[in-house]
Amino acid sequence: MGPNCWPFCKDDKNDGTMTIAKDHDSCTEAVRDAATRFRAAFEQGGLRLHSLVNFPKGSCGDASEMLGQYLSDSDLGTWSYRSGTQSDLFATHAWVERNDMIVDITADQFADISEPVIVTADRTWHDTRFPSGPSRNSTFALLPCARVPVFRCHGDRGQGPVGGPA
Repeated sequence: MGPNCWPFCKDDKNDGTMTIAKDHDSCTEAVRDAATRFRAAFEQGGLRLHSLVNFPKGSCGDASEMLGQYLSDSDLGTWSYRSGTQSDLFATHAWVERNDMIVDITADQFADISEPVIVTADRTWHDTRFPSGPSRNSTFALLPCARVPVFRCHGDRGQGPVGGPA
């Protein structure tokens, strides 16, 4: 994954800013491909985090944390975790961002979204539905060891998801 997007999404200064060279579309497609593969792993089922049992419903927080780490591990830069709350305080949502790019793999839990993976610079839906608070770096290290086959924990000896077969 990384080599296909590396010239376009490289963090040249190692300061968290993404260099988008001549071909922004290639970078966007590399991110979309990674996010689509990541979501497909969730859709296969067998997930052990309680919050992911009804994926994508109610899964946005943990899924976004893991997605941000996966994109980073795929040499697609450091991603920020964003979340927002509607005015009624009962509806919240989370996604990841990097510079002007939003990646959301759980927005289709809401009736007005049918697209399973959103990669966009258009903030309209997110900002209107879920005004967001401050962002922070997305890191899987905040969560217990990986439950999705695309992840491996440090010290993993080729085992499958934690508690499951390889």
